[in-house]
Amino acid sequence: MFLKRKQQFFDGYLSDNKNVADSELVNAYSFNMEEIKMINIAYQSTQLLTLANLSYNYSGGAHGNHATNYFSFDLLKNKKLSLDDILSPTGKNQLRRLLEKNFRKEFNLKDTEALTEGGLFENKIEPNKNFFVTGKCIGFSYAPYEIGPYALGEIVLFIPLTELKDYLQNDFKNLLDIH
Repeated sequence: MFLKRKQQFFDGYLSDNKNVADSELVNAYSFNMEEIKMINIAYQSTQLLTLANLSYNYSGGAHGNHATNYFSFDLLKNKKLSLDDILSPTGKNQLRRLLEKNFRKEFNLKDTEALTEGGLFENKIEPNKNFFVTGKCIGFSYAPYEIGPYALGEIVLFIPLTELKDYLQNDFKNLLDIH
């Protein structure tokens, strides 16, 4: 997979620049492209594994862009976890409120202040599919430009499992030995 992606990267670069004359290469920095991908273990226990797939890409312009995609696995069932595996429908309905609450805490915003005062594009935060689980929290990660400007960087919001304990699915509670 990585060798195929490497070949695609170089083929794309050569295709994009096939009409560039040698004389234009005097300022060769303007033809730079970069791509970095890493997979790290973000959390591991005997029953739960969370992987972080970090990517960075620069293909011209003012700056590159980066993001981390997360995947959590139930190691006992050899299964990728979905929000449905973790939270009841009522719990999923609480996520928006809890994400906003934890954003306010992280960015020192009062309840009376709009989330846009903290830099977000809109006055709401919707849960996305890019979440991860640890033994103590569920985190949601938002890439630059997803809910806020590039200057805010990647926004990662943590919801402690203690705030979700009444909404956790029984199989998930057993996975983490929470009762």
